[in-house]
Amino acid sequence: MYGQRVTGYDANVRFWQTMIGNPELAFEIEDLVTCGERVRVRYLFGSEKQSAVRGVILLKIRDDEIVEALAYARTNLRPAHGSKHD
Repeated sequence: MYGQRVTGYDANVRFWQTMIGNPELAFEIEDLVTCGERVRVRYLFGSEKQSAVRGVILLKIRDDEIVEALAYARTNLRPAHGSKHD
């Protein structure tokens, strides 16, 4: 699987602002489960099947604030021809 690791508060804020900043793309929550301070959100983001992102976000909430977030996503994108993943 191919992907991008985004770490740190500022980098994650920029990533999500860029991802959700396009008003032409749809963000759909497919499933949301809470259990105490844990939350799992399964989502589909994008309007075109070829470039849509399906993912899950695992959150830990304490005192109404996100104290931990792990996000995993899968896309239909392929690496450019000639990359080390060919």
